[in-house]
Amino acid sequence: MRSRLTLLFLCDRSQPYTLFLSALEAAGFKVIVAHRPEQAKEYLSSRAVDAIIIHHPGLDDIAPVTATLKRLAPRAPILRVNHRGEAPQPGVDATFFVDLQDEVLTHAVALFLMQSLAGPSPRRVAAPARKAGFLAANPQPAI
Repeated sequence: MRSRLTLLFLCDRSQPYTLFLSALEAAGFKVIVAHRPEQAKEYLSSRAVDAIIIHHPGLDDIAPVTATLKRLAPRAPILRVNHRGEAPQPGVDATFFVDLQDEVLTHAVALFLMQSLAGPSPRRVAAPARKAGFLAANPQPAI
């Protein structure tokens, strides 16, 4: 049996996000909540996570935070919830726009994340077989 995937959710406060947290848990995730970057760093220093989600409106410049988190969890993608149209930030692997108070959208995001993270890794997908004698560089035109 496959173990549950673990998400670290860095948010300013968890109360307004209970719907999102419930959707993630219903999709099969184990969710760890950190309210400050220091708490996230402390957790990552002793445990592994499968992904990190950041929704912290109080952090204007998250680049230093993402750099530290990526150093502690280099294989975990860093995802950002964006609801105000902020510009992309360095160190964020993906951004999704969603209202965390919308029940349908939160469940859709949770299922999408589970399928994306639990699916086959691109590194594990076999490369297509090459035909013997086929030269990909500088193909000759047919005469």
